[in-house]
Amino acid sequence: MKYCLSGLLTIGVALSVNAQDPTQPYGWNQQQQSLAVPVTLKVSAIRVGNHSATAVINGRSVEQGDQIEGYTVIEIMPSYVLVSDQSQQHRLTVFNAGNVSIKRSSEQGER
Repeated sequence: MKYCLSGLLTIGVALSVNAQDPTQPYGWNQQQQSLAVPVTLKVSAIRVGNHSATAVINGRSVEQGDQIEGYTVIEIMPSYVLVSDQSQQHRLTVFNAGNVSIKRSSEQGER
């Protein structure tokens, strides 16, 4: 009797591990949340000339259209640099405490 009860309890625990959450719709699978990875873009210099513009971001000289840390440089103006990933644009300046941290989903990974 003791062994029968232990066996039933063990089976019950094993079955409850894969049980569906009763508060969720039938067949709903909880998806693992993506972890946000901060990316810091630091603008240390902006140079705008008559025919060209460059900026130094994270120690690297970039021009319009260049990619850095998965972001595309959209525009370089005397007071800011506009960068974009595929979903958002960010305005970076030399004067905003030196850097901007941008949260990116780890599913996107490094580009």
